[in-house]
Amino acid sequence: VYGSILLGLQDYRPTSVLDVVGAIVRALTILLIFFLDGSILWLVFQELFFEVGRNIFLGILLSRRYNVSGFSRNLVQLSHLRKVFGYGGWSISYVLSTMLIYQGTRILVGVFVSVAAIAYFQVAYMLYNVVNSVSNYLQSAVLPASSSAIVDDDHEFIQKLLIKGTRSSLCVLLPLALSIVMLAEPILTNWISPEYGKEAAFLSQILVSAWFFQAWVMTAVEIYRGQGDIRRISILVMFGALCQIALAVVLMQEFGVIGAAISTIVYYTVITPLQMKIVSGKIGFDTFRFVTHSVLPIYAMVAIMAITLYAGFHYFGEPVNALLTILSFMTIFIVMTVVLFTTVAREEGRMILGKLLSACRSWSGSKPASGYCRQGKQGEEKRMDFIYKFSHHPGGQELEARVSAAAARLAEKLSAMDVNSLDISDYNKRYFSTLRNEMSSALHKLTYILLWALQDKDMPLEKQVMMEYGGGPGLQSLLAREMGIGTVLYTDIYLSLIHI
Repeated sequence: VYGSILLGLQDYRPTSVLDVVGAIVRALTILLIFFLDGSILWLVFQELFFEVGRNIFLGILLSRRYNVSGFSRNLVQLSHLRKVFGYGGWSISYVLSTMLIYQGTRILVGVFVSVAAIAYFQVAYMLYNVVNSVSNYLQSAVLPASSSAIVDDDHEFIQKLLIKGTRSSLCVLLPLALSIVMLAEPILTNWISPEYGKEAAFLSQILVSAWFFQAWVMTAVEIYRGQGDIRRISILVMFGALCQIALAVVLMQEFGVIGAAISTIVYYTVITPLQMKIVSGKIGFDTFRFVTHSVLPIYAMVAIMAITLYAGFHYFGEPVNALLTILSFMTIFIVMTVVLFTTVAREEGRMILGKLLSACRSWSGSKPASGYCRQGKQGEEKRMDFIYKFSHHPGGQELEARVSAAAARLAEKLSAMDVNSLDISDYNKRYFSTLRNEMSSALHKLTYILLWALQDKDMPLEKQVMMEYGGGPGLQSLLAREMGIGTVLYTDIYLSLIHI
């Protein structure tokens, strides 16, 4: 609970540091067991004491930094309990259903194949879990960010989170899965035991290949979970898990432990598009356009790299020892990730690089540049696009371009405005300052409204009339004037705003 609250507050540093410390302590304990001929119970007690210490640390941190107490009487209020058992109950059902796919299948392998086959399945699943662990870390910030955006009614941020989050995740998860599939046999032979051989490697390749079917929907599902209603997803996953278990029973009687892996592939092949359909209905975006414009180009590039890698292994052969295996794995993974971020996902690559450089500049004391324009090739200036992507809206490309260009010009003018020099109240100064910090989100909403307002209008813009009643800061009116609408009527109860 303490860790989840920190994630909900989007404070990731404490849990991340503790995860690193836990990994180091675990590794040191294993080394002590090896060199001192110790007992496996040492590792059990190390995990126990570390988890107790971790929870105590997070509890103290929450109580001091955020004034959160785990013993507040407010926690037992009926309304709070309903929320916990409502959302929390379906969330637990979702997690348990995903666990059932592995744990239930492992039990069935022992029942229908043999107890020894469990070891093969568990080793194969270990490689699958490498990708799963990376995916969990990549998606850890998506759920709280989505929840925060829905509270602020920031639809533009959710759209951006879906597109950029999915593409960024695919640029990491697909190369990782492909590297493991290509090097499964050398990894198992050189790093675990030669006894497993090709059978366990083939089993690993089937299980890890499931990520090629499920990776593109992971961000969307986390965004959906952050919206506060995961009942439909939970029911779908529960039903799918039961069907997967039934299919595994049937296939294992014919194909042995390989049948268990095949049932997993079938499960993700069927469940993924159904999950995306539920998410698209909740969030409201064009799934077909999202897949064709954002997802398929990355998969196509990965397919080209997979063919190239296969030809390279066929010509040069696989690595023959543990050192060459790990070097080959890291090289393939890093090169493929860099290629994706510099070709089909250049915008996401620049975004990530910009975040890293901004963090470095912040650490060194310098401030990153800001503004609503960026430099393109050969130094030309490119304006930000202020139109919602993957949303349903009227009007052709010409109208969209005209509205977006007007929004970009307005953003530049407002960002250059000296708010403190205006003859308005301090409240309105603070209001305008806050608004400028959220300019992109605000203008995305206003362009969306304006596009719908201008639909099916044959009259020229110069002859049209728009009225904004209770306009507040008047951004809608300013955008309409910037676009060229002939007559704009603005009214508000505060005379100081009208004066502006």
